[in-house]
Amino acid sequence: MSLEKVPSGEEMRRWVLISCLKLGREPHHCKYIFQKITDLLAALELPKSELERRYPKSGHLVIDTKASWKLSSLAKDGLLENTKFGYWQLTSKGIAAAKQAKQNKAQELKHIKTEQAVGELAQKVGVEPGAIKLLKRKGITEARLRQLLQDDVVSSKSVSVDHATHQKRMQSEADAIAHIQEKEPEWESMSGNNPGFDLCQRDQKGEIIKWCEVKSLSGRFSSVSLTDTEFREAQKRGPRYWLYIVENASSRNPRIIKINDPAGKAEIFTFGKNWRNVAEP
Repeated sequence: MSLEKVPSGEEMRRWVLISCLKLGREPHHCKYIFQKITDLLAALELPKSELERRYPKSGHLVIDTKASWKLSSLAKDGLLENTKFGYWQLTSKGIAAAKQAKQNKAQELKHIKTEQAVGELAQKVGVEPGAIKLLKRKGITEARLRQLLQDDVVSSKSVSVDHATHQKRMQSEADAIAHIQEKEPEWESMSGNNPGFDLCQRDQKGEIIKWCEVKSLSGRFSSVSLTDTEFREAQKRGPRYWLYIVENASSRNPRIIKINDPAGKAEIFTFGKNWRNVAEP
């Protein structure tokens, strides 16, 4: 199991709970909680650049800042108690939630092992790992992908992704999301690969009330595309769905372009060449 970027939102809430559980039930200063989270993420091979990443303006570590936001949120939900300045302790309700979070992590690990099995199968039929990630991001389910691989429909000739280019694209997206959350911290990242949207906002009950798909660009915005899954989600959510386009995402001066209800404002529908790989026989 490995990570590519610092978790946010519900994922970070779980890491805070798990870290507090591992430290013990007595109160601990937040710096020790942050360090435990860092240690856990490092064990999952989160890149050093992410472990040490800081917000440009404040200079604060991204991991510590995001964890700090969740401390207050968890306390508000009755899962943590601020016993004295800087010290936090799990409540009885929080202990139960932390144990559940730990169990969920074990289930995720099992799922990741399944994904690794898909990756091994992909290698046997000559599909590059980057292509597998791209297809999943396009909204193809794991079951459908496995079928495609077993049928040898997908090949390195029909779908190829240069690994360096893929990594650059992923970093650009991570930079875009980090910039959005720095400007608007109410947006939470969805854990793992979540087809249809990247960010969400919740009400006080934890229910999602806003959805957001993020598109990162290395230069200025001219056009972007939504996958069929993203477009269907946009149709379903209407004015509660946002498309955030981040220009010059990895530069020092990124710019966010916000489009509300993109499905309702779509100008044209395009079917690209990648549809060839998922066409019905």
